[in-house]
Amino acid sequence: MKNLKKVLILVMTLVATLTLVACANGGDKKAVEAAEKSLSTLISEEKITATFVLVESNKDGVKFEYTSSNESHLKIEETATGLRATVIRPVHTAADVAVTLTVKLTKNKVTSTKTFNLIIVKEDAPDVTGDNLKAVIEAGAKGQVIEMDNVVVIGTSTGGYFVADSSASIYVHLNSDGSKVVKVGEKGKISAKIDDYYGAKQLTSPSFTKASDDKLSEITPTNRIPSFYWNPGLAGEALNAAKANLTNSAYTKLTAKVIQDGTGENSIFLADVADQTKYVQVYYKGTVNADVLTPLIGQTIEVEGMLQEYRDGFDLIDGTKGTLSRFTAFRVVSELNDESKVSIDASKIAATLKPAYDKETDLTLVDKGSNGTTITWAFASETDPNNQYINLTTGKLTMPAEAGQLEVKVIATVILNDKTKTVPVTIKVGTPTVITTIANAKLALKGDIVLVKGIVVGATFSNKYANGEVYIQDETGGMLVYRAPKANADIIVVGNEIQFIATIDNYNGVNQFANAKSITKVSEGNTVEALSLTKVTKDSNDLGKLVKVTLKVTKDLTAVASKADADTFVGDFTLGTGKFTVKFLRQDNTVVADAEAIANLLKALKKDDQIEVTAVLTKDGEVTVYSASQIIKK
Repeated sequence: MKNLKKVLILVMTLVATLTLVACANGGDKKAVEAAEKSLSTLISEEKITATFVLVESNKDGVKFEYTSSNESHLKIEETATGLRATVIRPVHTAADVAVTLTVKLTKNKVTSTKTFNLIIVKEDAPDVTGDNLKAVIEAGAKGQVIEMDNVVVIGTSTGGYFVADSSASIYVHLNSDGSKVVKVGEKGKISAKIDDYYGAKQLTSPSFTKASDDKLSEITPTNRIPSFYWNPGLAGEALNAAKANLTNSAYTKLTAKVIQDGTGENSIFLADVADQTKYVQVYYKGTVNADVLTPLIGQTIEVEGMLQEYRDGFDLIDGTKGTLSRFTAFRVVSELNDESKVSIDASKIAATLKPAYDKETDLTLVDKGSNGTTITWAFASETDPNNQYINLTTGKLTMPAEAGQLEVKVIATVILNDKTKTVPVTIKVGTPTVITTIANAKLALKGDIVLVKGIVVGATFSNKYANGEVYIQDETGGMLVYRAPKANADIIVVGNEIQFIATIDNYNGVNQFANAKSITKVSEGNTVEALSLTKVTKDSNDLGKLVKVTLKVTKDLTAVASKADADTFVGDFTLGTGKFTVKFLRQDNTVVADAEAIANLLKALKKDDQIEVTAVLTKDGEVTVYSASQIIKK
């Protein structure tokens, strides 16, 4: 009888266990099935012409893995802002290419596979061709495709690259690091669309076919000093003409003194040696940026590059506002002493590694610097148990078994002859489990991985791309979630408190969250009291917060219209004595009716009218409005 009782108990336990497992698996199966259906809305077009974002996980914990049948035309890539499918279109004389994108969906032990049969559309036939870059660019209009042989890559930046011939040079925009696509000195054929950026022509959607290497010597830079580009009073038609002429801005060798104003990636300037009140700002996306030039502050150098843009209304070093010339520097060409070479190569160490990793990878532990230095690596303490997660010989990085972040501390030593410099590096490994406040996130290093929680105070999602612009706020501050995944739009709602893991990114010196994942809703229906502003603030702690401002209109706004292809900026307001701008997003990023309602409300305003706006402070003297309900005419 006792044995029978034991058997019955065992059977009942097994039944209960199997029932629980079945219920769990049933829930996982439903989550995977729902995720599979949602994929059809994220990858909805069969014919593909542009790179698109890929979602790595959703709110239900379903993970997505992607495989392309043809990486020559559809390449799955991990970027600083998340996973994407990079599209490489066939040349216009070839045929369209069929590619299968396979998606594996997984939640715990439940898996499913979905395939998408895509057509990578060949490039458009060129509208303008020729053998003179200046003539080709001047003949082409925005949106037209140009094609030209025999251009040389003269430099790269983190956002693209630059090509030139003997007649002109121009920026080629990529939205990714140009050095990973082309190499300086390559010569070949480029096919691309003409676009403009702040009034200056540039090329987009490029296809570059290399014909030969090491041809940089064929393009001779023009010798200049920074004052050639110094014109802070440039405005109106003269400014527009100068921007339009940037296409023909020569590939330049500047002789200049390195100076600094403030801190951060936009704090370095190249000034006239004889008159340091005349200068250009070193654009942070260039190969030679603040990290490279900071060790050379006070020195006179020769640097090759190209003037990238004129930006009006910028803060100048003397505290006034004016038009600032921004120079993208490619390389320092003047001879440096050993100490400077060591300092420059030491300054680049941090850029070779991320400050945090949350999955296994192979680190690149560089052993040679670009200035002929030797670099060695060692642990800061040989007895630190965290050393086990990085192999300094192979670069292999492994993850801790338990959740949480651990710190591995290493030291890089840069050596050239009798000059040495040590660089301490701390690398976090593992998934963060401790919440970081927004105030601390604003101070974090680019590339750090954080767990964050905050209330959504502004959100809009693109109809074209699978992401959106989102701002969250906690008790310490507010911050942008850049390209928040549209797959989570149902919980990223104003008033919801959300929690997620993100990578710290930086744009124009301001930190933002990127590559947000593992997004969950903590609570809903929360309210955030708007900060009342009575004057234009330069307090970076206020950026990203919900604010309330009463603005005065400086002129009749009869011409305001919602733009279909660009954000709309209406700068005809004052807050106190300062100029103020109301921005609303292009129609693609919001419901068309919302954009038109905002435009209609604003264009009905007359000079000296007042409006009360409750919105996110997205820049000094600028709020971004997502709905007409955020604006009240007083």
